[in-house]
Amino acid sequence: MKYAAPLFLAILTTALSTSGTHAEIYKSVDKDGKITFSDKPVGAEKVEELDLPPINSQSPAEAAPPINTSPEDDGTAVEYSLSIVSPASGSQIPMGQSRVSVSVSVSPGLHADHQLQAMLNGAPFGEPASGTLLVLEYLHRGENQLSVAVIDTEGNTLAESSPITLFVQRPIFKPQATPKAGK
Repeated sequence: MKYAAPLFLAILTTALSTSGTHAEIYKSVDKDGKITFSDKPVGAEKVEELDLPPINSQSPAEAAPPINTSPEDDGTAVEYSLSIVSPASGSQIPMGQSRVSVSVSVSPGLHADHQLQAMLNGAPFGEPASGTLLVLEYLHRGENQLSVAVIDTEGNTLAESSPITLFVQRPIFKPQATPKAGK
């Protein structure tokens, strides 16, 4: 048993080193002009062995270190520029759609202690988020003004986007009149 691993590695190394260099590819054309590529000649009117170029074996490039787009925590105030990328102003949110994804552009990147807060008709709506994608659920029916604010840990607004208008379609539920007995 103690020789099993070295023997397995020797067989595997031999198989891998010979399989790629001796592989043959054949192009076969049948009487109807159908072309087939295979590792064995196929009975056809015309069979041709193809000479393929060597496989690209370039080593991968080293990844560049990530660029820190967040401001450093040096105590200076951060001036954010932010805007709502989507949905577009004037978008209609149809009946049945209970969630709306809001994509936000923020520059510079959010500080570790700052978050984005959706503002619906001037009031906070939903939970703050650390990323630039907010998912809002069950928006109020009708015309709504949506903006996004950068807030700190105490909830203070540091910057706010220009508002966009969303039109949310929701059914109005009216109580049905109950029929009177005997009619």
